[in-house]
Amino acid sequence: MLVICATCFLLLSCKDEFNIPESDSYIDGDAPEVTEVISPIQNEVYTNTTSLPIIFTVKDNYFLGSIEVEVRDMSSNQSIFDDNISTKDSTFEYSSAVLLPENMPNNYELYITVKDEVENVNYKIVSFSTQ
Repeated sequence: MLVICATCFLLLSCKDEFNIPESDSYIDGDAPEVTEVISPIQNEVYTNTTSLPIIFTVKDNYFLGSIEVEVRDMSSNQSIFDDNISTKDSTFEYSSAVLLPENMPNNYELYITVKDEVENVNYKIVSFSTQ
């Protein structure tokens, strides 16, 4: 009986080395969120603008993994700005600026892709234009 108890104790105390899964572990099934986009504003028309701030907040119930930011010129479908951030925070406020061509009315889209630590993905698209 003592040998059986000692064996059980040994297996339970060394479960990580034997790769025995925890029975009460929770797998993160929730994707992170883009909670607030402060700038640019959806469907806003910006006049006489050569630089536009990009400000938004993302969060996850556990840990974020990566944030990808891209601004595309919709007339040529080319990227005019991109940025990639890695973070282990649960909340992250992004702040940067995109340079826009002068005196060129155009439509743009901001693409925000956020992944958490276990690769759950969410995204947001914000459309805006210049005159």
